[in-house]
Amino acid sequence: MHALLRDPDGNFIDYETLDPNLEVYEVVGFNIDDSFGAEDVLYDGVLYRKYDENSSIQSFKMR
Repeated sequence: MHALLRDPDGNFIDYETLDPNLEVYEVVGFNIDDSFGAEDVLYDGVLYRKYDENSSIQSFKMR
C-alpha cells in the first residue's frame, strides 16, 4: 500500500515523525478523468483518499 501523511494544515510530510495528529491518505489510482471527491487529494498525478480504518478493513474482508 502506498500512502501519504498530511498534517492538519494540509502540508504533506515526507520525513519520519511520531506526530499523532497526522492524517493518512492511501493511494486510489491515477487521476485520469479529474473526478475525485472533496476528501480526496491529488498529488503528482496520483489520487489519494483519506484512510478510514473501518472501510479499509471491510473492503479487505470482502476480497
